[in-house]
Parts: sequence; C-alpha cells; structure tokens
Amino acid sequence: MNRRIVVMILLIFYSFTTVAIDDCFEFMSRCDPIEDEKTSQSFIFPRPVYHNLMAQLSTGWVDLIYEKDHCFLGSIEAVGIYQQSSSMDKLKRYFLINEREALVIKGDLAPQPTLRDVRAEWVGLPSNFVGTLQINPKQQQGSLWVEYNQDVKKFINNKFLDSLWVAISMPVQFVENDLGLTQTNVQNPGPNNFDIIAAFNQGLWHFGKLNPKKKHRAGVAEINVKLGATFMARDGFQIGYYSSIFVPLTGGQNPEFLFDPFLGNNRHFGFSAGVHFQLPLNDDTDCKLIAFFFDIENLYLIRSGQRRTLDLMDKPWSRFLLFNNINGDSNIPGVNVLTRKVTVRPFNMADLSTGLRFNLGAFDLEIAYNLWVHPSEKLVLEDREFPEIFGIAGTLPFTTASKSTISFQAPNDFVFIPITQFDLDLLSGCARSAVVHRPSIAAGAIIDRDCYTIIFGFGAFIEFPQQNTALNNAGVWGKIGASF
Repeated sequence: MNRRIVVMILLIFYSFTTVAIDDCFEFMSRCDPIEDEKTSQSFIFPRPVYHNLMAQLSTGWVDLIYEKDHCFLGSIEAVGIYQQSSSMDKLKRYFLINEREALVIKGDLAPQPTLRDVRAEWVGLPSNFVGTLQINPKQQQGSLWVEYNQDVKKFINNKFLDSLWVAISMPVQFVENDLGLTQTNVQNPGPNNFDIIAAFNQGLWHFGKLNPKKKHRAGVAEINVKLGATFMARDGFQIGYYSSIFVPLTGGQNPEFLFDPFLGNNRHFGFSAGVHFQLPLNDDTDCKLIAFFFDIENLYLIRSGQRRTLDLMDKPWSRFLLFNNINGDSNIPGVNVLTRKVTVRPFNMADLSTGLRFNLGAFDLEIAYNLWVHPSEKLVLEDREFPEIFGIAGTLPFTTASKSTISFQAPNDFVFIPITQFDLDLLSGCARSAVVHRPSIAAGAIIDRDCYTIIFGFGAFIEFPQQNTALNNAGVWGKIGASF
C-alpha cells in the first residue's frame, strides 16, 4: 500500500508538470505568435549548454541510474560539452529595426537625409555624418559537470523508500558573447574620430551599449539536487521520474551592454520535473537491445528582479533617443531613462528528447530528436510611481517632440509631453518565446564487471531555431561514468 501511495503522489506531481507545459504553449500561442520574427529587442535567453537531455542521459547513464546492481548502489558521471553558434541573418534582425541586417545612420545635413534608419544626432554624431552599422551576434559555450546518483535503499532499509534515489550536480560553465559590431561607409565623423562604434559606447550611456569586443563569463552556474524514483527497470523496460531544485551560484546579465553573457538561468532559482521511458522493440534483450526512448523535462524558473532596457510603444530603438526633463536638463541619453528595474517572470522551459537506442554487447548507439521551448518572459515594473518628468527631446530645453522616432525629430510640442509607464514597451526588453529543433547522435560503450560498470561515449548535435529568437548552434560532448 505504501508503495502505491508513493507512486500516486509522484504521478500527481508529473500531471502538474504536463499541465505547466500545456500552459507554456498556450501562453506562446496567445501572446507571442511563434511564426513572427521579432525586432528591436534588447535581451535574448540562449539555452544553457548543459540543458541538454541527450548529453545527460545517453550512452548508458540511464542504466546507471535505474539499473544499479553493484554493492554500493551509487553512480557517477562526468560530462564535457561545447557548442558554438553560427551567423544567422534573422538573428541580426532580432536586435535591429526595420527588418534589416544593417542600419544606415545619417545626420539632418547629409545627402538624402530621409533615406536612413537612424538619425545621427540622436546618438551624438555630427549633422553631416553618414555611415552604416552592422552586427553579427555569435556565442560559444562550454560546460563541465559531475553528477552523483545514489539509491536511498543503500542507507535506509524501508520498502516505502527502496525505489527512490537522490542526485546532485554542479555545472561549471563558460560563455563568450560576440555582438560582432562593425561599421562601414563612414563619412564625416566627429572630433577625435567619434564614429558609430564610439557613439554606441559613449561614457554618458549607463546601459544598453553596443560593445565591439567579445564578452566572457565563467564560473559554477548552479547547484542542482534531484529526487527520483524507479518504477520499472527490467528486460530493457525503464520507467522513471524525478524532481529537482536548482539554486544559482552566479549573478545575472549586466544591463550595461546589449547581448551580455550570463551563466545558467540568469540568476533565477527554480525547480524541475522529468520523466524517462524506454520501451524495447525486440524480444530477446540479453544480447542486443533495440529500444524506443522518450524523455521530457520541464523547468520552472522563479521570478527575480533585474534591470532591462525598454523602448517606447510603437517606436523601435527609441531607447537611443535623447530626452529632456521638466527641470531643464536636456539631451539625456534614452538608455539612462528607459532602463528600469523590473520583476522578470520567465515561466517554463521544456526539453524533450526521443529516439532509438541500439545496444549490441558493449556498444551503444542512440539517434534522437530533441525539442527545447520557452515562452516569452513577462516584465513588471518595480517603480511604484513611474516618474513622469521625461519627454523626447525637442530643439530647446523644457521642450518635447513626442512624435519623433529614431529616424527623425518631429516639430516641438506646444506643451511639455512627458512619457508615462503606459508608453513603455515591456515586450522590447524581455526574452521572446523560442522553439528550437535539435537532432542528435551519440555512441559509446558500456563495460560491465562484477563489482562495477563503466561507461564512456561522445555525441554531436545541431540546432535549428524555428524563428529568430534563439541561436543556431552546433556542438559536441564527451562523457565517462561508473556505477559501483
């Protein structure tokens, strides 16, 4: 009876997990159509490299979790993984405007000033300036983690607990982001060669800079503690379930720079739940095994406070406008005004892996399709009373030009028109929903001895984002593990 109660409780927990995944897809379809490309975004959430079910579970690790048969009933695995993104035009459009991969910047006195994307004067460039801004965002990530898994029944002799196991892991992660900022066709720069790159990195800007240099970050991303149960593990059949809690050990993104690297889940605490199924497709599994497997993990990230750089509603890149305030201060950089403290609600991330496993003697081969999804974040302003003292800069102090956009300055308003919290486009500062398809392959060996079992293997994958809200990655991993 006790065992049935445990199984029932775990299945109830999993039912909540599946409901959460359904809510995730419902949120995406209701608020953020996944077929649309996004533009003028100031933040993106790349998948942490160690969030990869195939790399975690392939080449025998599931056997070392669910089919331990040695005296200590413990298993350990070490995995090293690396991934690198490739150039993708639609990712450039995610950060830029007007659905372009390059932006023309001209001053009001340049030839054909209306044929431009950005007005040069907004970013401090001369009125006769001409130039083109380009970006090519790329990222590389690496991670090394060790996971230890232990059956509870080794230390507690109780049938109520004999199907349970616990595990702990601490991934070390390295991230390098390169915005790939370049400039071409530059004419008439300002004093001291003040050009596009200098303009978007000027010292007066406290946030939202476009840095031409690569940015690095490394450290222990999080600590992850799991509690799982083995429902079935015999004759090639495997059914298991687990829940986990993960605690971030590093800080989040730095709002001073666009596309700044961060480790793990961007300083979000969270918990997850996952399920594993393996179904043999052949009758005699003693000498060889052909099996279908299905794994799914749902991670729920808890809200946290951050700073995000926003645009104004229906005004892409308005964060780079200049602002005046009612006190007479003029030409205040927009990134300083529109970077606000917000509560970030990231909701869920779901990772699915399914495919075929071929095991012949010591050799193990797996071919899989993986799917990683997350909905758009939701931002909530932390300002109890948004200061309604700033307006888009007019030609003189104490004036506004509220009809202005990043490409032109409108005539002055008759009265000072401040921006309000309802003018802020919160979607421009959040990570947008992403759907990433990832085929994978893994091969390795399982060496079984009387007192221990050793596994080792390697794998590779390539990722195809469904839209322009995620990176196009390719990567490899290698692992070694043992059960004793």
